Amino acid sequence: MSLLRAAEKAGIGEAHHHLLRHTFLSLAADKDISPYALQKIAGHSDLKTTLQIYTKVGKDFVSEEVKKLRKKL
Repeated sequence: MSLLRAAEKAGIGEAHHHLLRHTFLSLAADKDISPYALQKIAGHSDLKTTLQIYTKVGKDFVSEEVKKLRKKL
């Protein structure tokens, strides 16, 4: 069964392979998977590409990192 047909049957609308790839890698990054592992999975030749696309430095991320730092001090 094709991806588009499976998505239609599941009632989730249109889906694309690239969207699934991006979603998987974004979720993996959110779960603290190493950027180096993500780079290899994505097939990027430059780590900068992986970091620019899949790592988000938002307020929640910074807050959690500061908490980790305080625990270590």
